[in-house]
Amino acid sequence: MSMENSQFQPETSDIINFFVEQACDYGEVGITLIHSLGNKVTNWSLVFILEENQLFVERENLPDNVSNCELIGRVVRHHVLEPMIQFSGVRKSERTSYTFTLESK
Repeated sequence: MSMENSQFQPETSDIINFFVEQACDYGEVGITLIHSLGNKVTNWSLVFILEENQLFVERENLPDNVSNCELIGRVVRHHVLEPMIQFSGVRKSERTSYTFTLESK
């Protein structure tokens, strides 16, 4: 379903109370909601925390989508994070040939 579909743009007030904790430790997955002036969710960012909490919280100048992400899950098998750790070190201009698939149970 595309973001243009009205069913895919819930009211922010309908989902804002769903999240209760910030993602900030290794293996946690967060989400940052981006909404329009009409409180419709128009976009989101998934954030995978790839370092231990002590290192993560000491980082300066974290982008807002990272520092304000809400916890939505945890990666159970930490060995699958290794490719993402390697990918995080690649320059943005070199990332165009990568494809990730995210599955959940």
